[in-house]
Formats: sequence, structure tokens, C-alpha cells
Amino acid sequence: FNQFKRIANIYFLFIAVIVLFGTFVVDFSPKDWKSKIGPFVLVLFWTACKDLYEDLQRRKDDREENMRIAKKFNADLQTLEDVCWCDVLVGDVLLIPCDGAFPADLLLLKTAEDETAFISTVMLDGETSLKDRATPQIFADHFRGKHFDEVKLQGWPQEQEELAAFAVALMDTGCQVKMGAPNPALADVRGVVSLGLEEEDKAPFPIGEANFLPRGCILRNTPFVLALVVYVGAD
Repeated sequence: FNQFKRIANIYFLFIAVIVLFGTFVVDFSPKDWKSKIGPFVLVLFWTACKDLYEDLQRRKDDREENMRIAKKFNADLQTLEDVCWCDVLVGDVLLIPCDGAFPADLLLLKTAEDETAFISTVMLDGETSLKDRATPQIFADHFRGKHFDEVKLQGWPQEQEELAAFAVALMDTGCQVKMGAPNPALADVRGVVSLGLEEEDKAPFPIGEANFLPRGCILRNTPFVLALVVYVGAD
């Protein structure tokens, strides 16, 4: 039925119906029905085969994309674990290495060196220039001056232990993120983030495009970042 979403196919179907009606109902038609029905059916069959091939290729590409591996922080075990992109859920904390793609729309939590990361959005908008992204100021203000060197967690490379300790401290502190409805315009990304386990301790801080890591974009010129999944699939 998808073939008849094309105006040309509807037109030739109409012609074919008229020819068949004139041939077999009123027993009069200036055209031979075989010359109309045969090519029309052949075109439909060829187009359907082409669409089937493209659908199979798309399904294959989707399967390969969904089976890519991401590093997820397990809050219960306080370790890193491998998960497929298709198993990434809203609220997961992910470790993204340099030149790694983002498996979902993410909120930047912490970077390897300072509060800035650089991403390539060429797959999204075609722009080759890198864009900078910053962690929400609320994280820098809350955790400024705190040292995480004494924390040693299993499964984290030595150079990433500070990020691991930050993840643990964030879980202990409590973090709540509220995002607006998904919007195709990245400049319109809006949300708020608050820290604290008690409602009276939560002071919302605005977040926007400057803190947002869109799915499919790539981390550049930054050793690694810690990010929170905010949009994925239907969520």
C-alpha cells in the first residue's frame, strides 16, 4: 500500500481500472489492457523489491548501531560496566571517551580536566567546527574544593578515578534533572537541575544547549567526560 502514496502510481492505477472496466464490463476499450496492466505491475514489483532491500539494510544498520557498547556507571557496585546502546536508559550515568559517540541525548556532568568539553556535530548539522560544552555551574559550585583522590573504585582506569569519585559523590548528594519536551531545535533545549536528597535543599539551576550533548555527536579534544542520559527512545 505504500506504493500508492506516490501520486504517479495512483494515476496509473486509475488508468488501469478504466482500461479493465472498458475491456471486461462494457466490452469496449481503445487500449489493450495487457499493455497497461503489465508495465504497471512490473513497476510496482520492482519498486517494492527496492524498498524491501532498503528496509533490510536500514534494519541491519540499526542493529549494528544498537549493539555498540557504552560504559555505564553502576551505582550499586560502584563500577563501570559495558551495556549496549539499546539498553541505555534515562538516568544512567555514562563515561564517554575521546572520539566516542554519544549513545543518547546527554547532560554533561564532569570533564576530565576542567569544566569544558568539545564536541563535533558534523553528523547532525554538517558543521565541521567544534562546539564547546560546559558542565552546569551548580556542580562546580557544590563540589569545588572537594578532593576525591582517596577514593579507589574497581574497574576505573587510574586517570579516571576522579570522575569515578565524582559519580559516587553525586549519587550520595542526590541529583534531580527535569527536562522540557524533546525539541528538534537544539537551541531550545531547556531544563533544570537540583542537588540534595531533601526537598527543602533543592534549589533548581537552569540548564540549556551549553550543557547538552546530542545523540550521535562525537567527543573531541577532551580525554573523557561523565554524562547523564536525559532523552532516549520514547523517553
